This record gives sequence, structure tokens and C-alpha cells, in this order.
Amino acid sequence: MASAPTFGMLPDILPPNKPNRALIQTPDQKDAQLMRGGPMGAAATPFSGGTPAKTQIGPTILIPGEEAGRIVVWTDMGRERSRRVRWPRLQTNRRNWNAFHMIQDWSAKIDGQSRIFLPDLPIAIHQAAAVIENQLVNFQNWFAIENPGGLSVFDPDTLRKLVSHILDRLWRPGDEHETAYGFPSFLADSIILGLIEGEVCWKVFGVDSERIAYMLESVTDADQKGANAGGTESLGMDAEFSDESRPPARTYERKSQQIQKAFLRTFRLGMDLVPFEDSYPDTSPLNQFHIHEVTRHISELRDNPDYDPAVVQGLSNYISAMEADRDKAIRSGIPVGKLLGDDPNQCRVREFWGNVVDPSSGKYRYRNCFLTTVNGKLLRPPTPNPRWDQCRPLLRTSLLHAPLSPVAKAMVDHARDIAEAENETASLMIDGGIASVWGTRQARPDLLADPTSISRGIPPSFTAVLKRGAPLNAKFLERVDEGTTTPQYGMDMLQRLGAARERGMATPSFPNTTSPRQAPATEAVFANEQSGNLYENLASRLERNLIVPGLQLIWLTIWQGLDDFSSAELVEILGPERALFLQQLTTEERFYLFANNVKFDVKGLRNLLTRMNDFRKLSTLTQMVTANPMLQMAFAQKYDPSRLIEKAVRAVNVDPTEIEWRASEEQARAQLLTMLQTPQGQQKQASPYAQPGMTPGVGESAVEGEMPPPNPFGDQGGMPGAQV
Repeated sequence: MASAPTFGMLPDILPPNKPNRALIQTPDQKDAQLMRGGPMGAAATPFSGGTPAKTQIGPTILIPGEEAGRIVVWTDMGRERSRRVRWPRLQTNRRNWNAFHMIQDWSAKIDGQSRIFLPDLPIAIHQAAAVIENQLVNFQNWFAIENPGGLSVFDPDTLRKLVSHILDRLWRPGDEHETAYGFPSFLADSIILGLIEGEVCWKVFGVDSERIAYMLESVTDADQKGANAGGTESLGMDAEFSDESRPPARTYERKSQQIQKAFLRTFRLGMDLVPFEDSYPDTSPLNQFHIHEVTRHISELRDNPDYDPAVVQGLSNYISAMEADRDKAIRSGIPVGKLLGDDPNQCRVREFWGNVVDPSSGKYRYRNCFLTTVNGKLLRPPTPNPRWDQCRPLLRTSLLHAPLSPVAKAMVDHARDIAEAENETASLMIDGGIASVWGTRQARPDLLADPTSISRGIPPSFTAVLKRGAPLNAKFLERVDEGTTTPQYGMDMLQRLGAARERGMATPSFPNTTSPRQAPATEAVFANEQSGNLYENLASRLERNLIVPGLQLIWLTIWQGLDDFSSAELVEILGPERALFLQQLTTEERFYLFANNVKFDVKGLRNLLTRMNDFRKLSTLTQMVTANPMLQMAFAQKYDPSRLIEKAVRAVNVDPTEIEWRASEEQARAQLLTMLQTPQGQQKQASPYAQPGMTPGVGESAVEGEMPPPNPFGDQGGMPGAQV
């Protein structure tokens, strides 16, 4: 049983001379910066690339006007080079998003022709995303923390629970509940984006948000009367209702208490899913920079003290972003004519991460810096990377492998054109079916008593009234075509296109049948294996290239900004002593402890299969050992059975800390151990029919006064020695 570490053990792993701060403080002792209206200004202000907002003091590097203009020009040149290389991919993404939203160009159609969009491709995208997501995070412990190093008092399970707690509370703008957006939902959106655009880009940052602490305070009668006098109506509970439909009068106890709220600063992890049109990485193998271009509200710029106030003040009320708005409208399924950029106070901000190179000399002007530009002006001067790990907060990868190509390709690229042709064929088949029923007809309105009755078409069950003097057996409506049916080759072509689309999305295809239920078992297994191998490869690529480095970046971001360990959830995860210990440390000391001693591993479905194989092996070993006393002795002399049990528990994906004995259950644990250590011979109870204190022997009856059997065991009848 793992015992909680004592507080005296914890400081030995830290450098000396660390400050001592109390975990729990009274409201009077709270730092004023934790309350609303402190130096932060507004609440929930994002870090500038992961740096705590509490340390923002404005620009500290002064750049001359000419130098600032050259920096903006250099960064714009890098952005333009990236845009030229990635522009063809952007056009393809727009068509993919239209197909995802069931939008197709029907400009060649005329009135009366069908415009049918089959839902097969959008549903296939959702199915593929669900398969990949299930292989990654649809497990209880979908990631593990390895190699805790010198942090022996912080076991990997506790650290994993801490990261899971933060991942389940991703920050989003607005006053939403803290658990409204979690990492599984974020990953599902990322996979859909990767299937359509071919590339997934994450931005990891920290946010100084606020959490509410509720306090119950007493209110004097004078305060309560004053509150009522200010316009609050009080219901008289002594009044009785004469109407029988009203409820009977009840007497309520008046309590002179009210709820007070304190807004405490706390850390929240933020993760942005960067779309393709907002990401401009260096397309050369050097990977010198990565520009994140995003639409911001001018109020956000005004509230950030790191930005140059003169540049913010000089911004116009509206900065055109037509191309970006068009891409966002297409991605959102909104018609392009109705753009999203109607707010006159929005602008496009470019965040530059990387190295600034003078194009005239090829020399580095700034290495690993961070700067921001807006409307051709330097909003934030080049500053050193504010992240303590000196890494960029942007991570990107592709789902499908495109070697030696600066731009990836998407899985939807293979199926989009086929799906559009499938929609055209289906529309033509419907038009052919309608034509086979109605045919081509000619009408003679002059034979009708009211020629205007067919001016808007002939509805079903129409009764024609001919005019007087019409010829006998005259027909005002006559079919002139041959009445052909829909051709069979159209059905064959539609089926072939459907099979090609399924191959493009790696959906299990059964070419020899019209339904998966009619497919032979061997064919179904083969088709599922072909599809599953590709999706397992995609999931493995996401694990290695995005999720594992993303978790490592998240881990470093957490310990650069997390400084509030007084919440009930964190105290429950860490334990009171360890939470108190971490609260007393500085942020630098916590980062020093955890930055270099942790390694993440994500295995998803492969981890599940590995655990199943491990459990099968452990079960075989246990059965072999328990069946032979000699093997039991040899096993006990060399191996620890408790470690074998713990490995078996982990193999079935059960957290050992959840089933360990608690301190309050020590008595029950001692009783169980005593019972298990008692020899089996002493645990047998005498028959209830025997005399008190006596146990029947061999050949004796368990009932008092009953005679033993006439023949000993092994004899039959009166013939001694006869075996049964």
C-alpha cells in the first residue's frame, strides 16, 4: 500500500533558501492582485505566448522608427513567401469545406433539374474522425507519464491526474463553465480539420483567469432594511390566500445571511486550433519562423499593456480582411456573400515567432524572438521568447505523409471530385426517373374551355373541360416521346463512383456485393483490415508528431503559470500536504522541479492491445505457478508477488491508487490479513449436529446417537476386500 509522503520529506529535493508562503489565507491577507481590478485590468487575459499576465509591464525594448519599419517589411516578406507556396492548397481547402457542408456548384443546371447532394462524404469524414479519436483518447488512461526522475514523492499517477484535470478545463472566451470544453472535444475538431485541410496546427498558451470563491457572511438588520428600502420587494409570508387554488400559507425563517463572492486569479490552459488560412510557417527546410495571423478586437489590443498604445490609438475603425473572412465563412458553412467580418472594430494581427533575418545581408537580427504587427505597424517590438522552455507555442503536423513537400495533402482530396461526380450522376438519375414517368408532352390549349387552366402546369387528377365544338376523340394533351426507362449503365456508374469514393476515404468496400451484410466473412475481414491499418497509421502519426510533443508543451506551460493549489480539486488530487508544499514554492522552483523530470507517452489503441497481451501472459504465469507447490516456492524466493498483482491491475487499465487501502480502513485490512494468514485446517468448523466441543472423526456420524456405517469405506456388502 502506497502511503502519502510526509511534509518533512518534500523540501529535500529543492534548492535551499526557498520562501515560505501559507496556502490558506484570510480574505484580509489576500494579495490585491488576486482580486478584480488589480494590475491585470480585465479578467481572463491570455498570456502573450504563454507568459503569465501578472508580469506584463509593457514594451521594454525601444526600436527606432526606421528599424521598426524594416522589421515589419521583413516579416511581411516572409509571410508573402509562405502564402505563395501554400496558396494552391488554400484553394483546395475551400472546395473541401464546401463538400463537407454539402455545397456544390450547380451553375450549369437549368430550372427544373435536380440538385441532389448525397450525404456519404460528410458522414464518411465524421466516421473517420470518430475512428481515429477512439484509438487515441477513448480510454480511461490514454496517456502515461514516465521517468519522474528525482520526484519520488510525486508518483506518475498523481501527475497524470493533475494534467487530466487541467485538460478537462480548457479556457475559452466568455463566461462559460470551466468544464465546458475539454481536450477530447478539441482533439475531435482537430482530426476533422486535418482530414479536410491535411494539416493540424495547435497553439498552446496559458491564461490568467478567475475562479469564484463563495463566502457566507452575516447581514445586520439595518443592512437588510436598507437593501429593502433600495427597491427590493419583500414577500409577506403572514398573508393568507382566500382562493382555494392558492397554496396554504407557510412560515419561513428569516436568515440574516448572504452569499459573497471573491474573484481569485487562477491558471487556465488555453489551446487554439489554428486553421490553414491563419498559419504561415517557413516553407524552407530551415524553419526560421512561424506567423500566426488572427482576427482580434481592438478592445483586446487596448487591454494588453505589452502593445504600443500609440499604434493601437492610430488604428482605423475597420481593417479589411475580406480573404480571411471568406475562408472562415466557407469553413463555417455560411454563404460567401454573408461574411463574418461585420464588426467595424476588428483587425488582423500577426504574431511572429522565430528568427528575424536581414534579407540584404542574410544575417540574424533577432534570434528566437516574439513580435506582433498590425496594419503595417510594429505593435510589439521583438522581445526574447517569453516561454521559459524557449519553444514556440505552435505545433503542426499532417495526417497523410507527403515526403519532400512543404504542403501536405488531405484525405478528402481523394474523394471530393468523385463525390461531386456521384452527386451529378444521382441528380441525372432522378431527372431520368421523373422523365420516364411524365415523359415529353404536347398540349393544345385551344381545345380547352379555359386555356389558362394549364398555364401553370397540369397537377395530378386534373379534369379537363373541352370547349363546345371540339372534334370527337380530340386530345388536348398527348405524349410524344417513346417512354424509355432509366438506363442500367447509369446505375452501374453510380455504384462504381460510390466504390471509388469509399476507397478514397479508406472506408471498407465490398465490390462483389451491394451490401456489407451480403459480403463473405473473409472479404469483410480483409476489407476491415485494409481500412483499419490506414487509420491506425494516422492515429500513430498524430500520437508521435502532435499529441506527445503537445503534452510536453502543455506540461511546461502548466508549471510556468500554475500557482494556485488551494482549489478543492487540486487538493483532492495532490493531497493536502503536497498541495501545501507546492503553494509555498515560487513559480521558478516549481518549474525547476517538474520541467526536466517528466516524459509523456501516448499509445492509444496500441496501448490497449499491449495491455491485453500482458494480462494474458500474466494470467498464464499465475496459473502455472499456483498449480505446482515447487514453482510457488521458487517464485516466492526470487520475485515479489505484490508487484505481479500491481502489473496485472495496470494491464486491465485500472488505476492502482483507486483500489488501495485508505488510512481509515486499516482495521478491516488487518482483519483480512489475519484471516488469510490462518492455516486452512484451523478454519474448518465442526458440524452443527455434533456435541459442543467435539468434532466427528473418520467413520463417525455427525448426529448424536447415530451408529456409524456397518461397513468400513472400501468394502461392499459383507464381502471384505471388495472394492467399489
